[in-house]
Amino acid sequence: MADTLVLDWLDEFESLTESEIHTYSTEQEHNHEVMIALYSILYDPHKYKPDNLIDGICQQLLNFYRSGEPHLKKFTMQFIPSLAFLHLTDKSQTSVQTLLVSLYNLEVIDSKGQPRTVSFRIPSIAQSSIYHDSSTLESAFTAQNSLRRWEECNSKLISWGPLPQVECLNAQNRQRVVTALMFLYTRQMADVIQQGIEFTCRGISRIVTQGFSMSSVSNRSSCASDSSLQHSSLPRVPVSGPLLIELCHLIYHAAERCAAMAIQALHDVIQRASYECYAGKKKELTTENLY
Repeated sequence: MADTLVLDWLDEFESLTESEIHTYSTEQEHNHEVMIALYSILYDPHKYKPDNLIDGICQQLLNFYRSGEPHLKKFTMQFIPSLAFLHLTDKSQTSVQTLLVSLYNLEVIDSKGQPRTVSFRIPSIAQSSIYHDSSTLESAFTAQNSLRRWEECNSKLISWGPLPQVECLNAQNRQRVVTALMFLYTRQMADVIQQGIEFTCRGISRIVTQGFSMSSVSNRSSCASDSSLQHSSLPRVPVSGPLLIELCHLIYHAAERCAAMAIQALHDVIQRASYECYAGKKKELTTENLY
């Protein structure tokens, strides 16, 4: 059913004239049926036919992004985690890699083609915000020494970027690119449908638990029935520290949206992070013993 729905969706866009694209883009914002079908296919593409369905989906999403329509760009961005998780588990999907590289390269530059930097400051009571007016604080509360201490957090802006563009995904840049894409996705999670959040949490659990025996994964609850998590014979998916942190940010926002799978995904990430820390420390000790 999902594949038939998506095939019709692919054919519909190809038949549009240029004057119809804007109206079409506003309709896609509420096309939840197609969104859910796409999430299902990207989560487990081997269940669906034809074999080139993923290629068609990736080409369509790239066309959406490049159309210049904000609604279509937002439509594409919501599938970043699903696409990234699919690439990490199945690198034979070349169209997925091409789409991820294209999205990354287009997002790390601004409208003038210059490297993009996103900056923000940590909120401080010493500076006014939408929640308070610092000038109205009591004088005793804003003593000079205390105020100086509160302002220390504003001495340096927190920045993301600039990041270099890439030609392809390889072992050297894959983790960095996926981490950056997760950051971009997290910034617009408020616009993602609830089912999309749930699929993303399931994808996180799959990524961090694949290749581990079920007996080594503690506290499994609702995810334990997911057959994809029981394939301990599959190779483990490498995950860097920055990527695990970005996944935690994503899970935090998912929990805010009351996603049922968010807590389980958090448990799985903590379990994997603990394993990575132990493995790293063990390697360090082994290296020291060699000398």
